[in-house]
Amino acid sequence: MLLPLTSEDLDAILSWRNQPDVRRCMFSPHVISADEHQAWFEALQDESSRQVFVYLLEGKKVGVVQFTEINQKNETAFWGFYLSPSAPVDASLRLELAATTHAFENMKLHKLSCEVIEFNKKVLNMHKKCGFKIEGEFLDHHWDGAQFLSVFRLAMLRREWDQNKSRIESRLRALSPT
Repeated sequence: MLLPLTSEDLDAILSWRNQPDVRRCMFSPHVISADEHQAWFEALQDESSRQVFVYLLEGKKVGVVQFTEINQKNETAFWGFYLSPSAPVDASLRLELAATTHAFENMKLHKLSCEVIEFNKKVLNMHKKCGFKIEGEFLDHHWDGAQFLSVFRLAMLRREWDQNKSRIESRLRALSPT
């Protein structure tokens, strides 16, 4: 379940965001200060092209989902996520289902896109298995402070959503103990 981000969530999500494994996969991998985090949250309040949610799994907040570059006219957006270090193993797949469901069923998007830095094979493969298709590879697109890295852009269309939703649900059933 996705819940709108509130000020009460800020301390928890800042600690998740500043985890080394999370930072490493971000386009801005520096440690985020409390002041910078608060300024980001305050800027969200007036920004219609961005929505941020906390992901609730089995009654516990375990992740963050962000929709950016929301374009109502073209019915498009980008999305990204990160998880708490204590999130269960299947949380990323469950979060992907919640996020894509929200994008296509609630936001009524035509197209949902995301970008993944080349070394993040786990997330890249998860997106592909869930029905996202690679639209392009941007060679040496991101400087991480030590080297240039390529970035993959992936997308899913609304007309593909029903089949992809079933695929994700099947994968989750296969992971669940019987």
